[in-house]
Amino acid sequence: MAEIKLDKELENVFKRLDSIDNLDSKFEELYNGDYNNLSKEEKIKKLTHTIPYFPFREIQTRPHKVDLFPIYRLRKNINLNNENLELTSTFSYPNTVFCKTNGRANLANRAIFYSSDCPTSAFLEMDCENDDVIYLSEWMIRCPRECRYTYFLPSNLSVSNNWSHVALRQNALIHKAINEHYGNSVLQKVLKITDFYAKLFTSESFPYDFSSAIADYYLYILGYDFIIYAGNKINGDQCNIAFHPNFIDDYAKLDKVSQLKVNQVGKSNSQTTLITVGEYLNNKINWRPPIKEDLPFYSTPEMRATMPNNA
Repeated sequence: MAEIKLDKELENVFKRLDSIDNLDSKFEELYNGDYNNLSKEEKIKKLTHTIPYFPFREIQTRPHKVDLFPIYRLRKNINLNNENLELTSTFSYPNTVFCKTNGRANLANRAIFYSSDCPTSAFLEMDCENDDVIYLSEWMIRCPRECRYTYFLPSNLSVSNNWSHVALRQNALIHKAINEHYGNSVLQKVLKITDFYAKLFTSESFPYDFSSAIADYYLYILGYDFIIYAGNKINGDQCNIAFHPNFIDDYAKLDKVSQLKVNQVGKSNSQTTLITVGEYLNNKINWRPPIKEDLPFYSTPEMRATMPNNA
């Protein structure tokens, strides 16, 4: 379980935090300011000088612990003249030459493997439109070493979220220690700060000045394997996971890809048709017609999938 070291430096941070009476105005300053011209180092410095406490810590997993769940990634409207549907790289992270601007968890010219912990979240995060052709890929991780990651999740994360037990377990001891040693006033400010950073990863507007800089710091500077942040399309019930590309190259394996046609887009009633299914075998993705057994996994209220008329 995560621990909090009550050293002199941290004590000074909490004393400074206790003296701040206008946290909300500081949050507004960071949300509404224009920091696009700052370097990533200057953006991190701006954050830490404005808000002296950063509530997210390194979490380590045992070998093969992250092998327990699949991850999902979605691409849409692939140009078949330029890309090969038999290659796993077509469905993996993009080449850096295509990363011209900041993303929510990446700086410009830095590739990241964006994924979600469920197909529905991957679909909704893509902002699909009617008649889009989408490719939903399922990946499995096989990592024989310890993994390092952190999460940017709100303090009131939904209990239906797959990561709620992790967040609750990690936060429990930290919050107890803060309350015992520095009082409830400081604890309430820590909770506000936690929610502020979580909100950055769900609500910050383009060009994602702070969330992209924070993600880059953890993934590229500190060398974390992945970071987790809440999805904002289903009330935080699912999470998005941003992986370092080298981790994906070393430990992730494409299992299958589903090609679907988007018939109707709605927040809770999108309709899709499952066109073909690609399975990885003998160094290529082999495409086949769908069978009914392919449907239940992808058919949810938010992303209803049906068989094609000729199936």
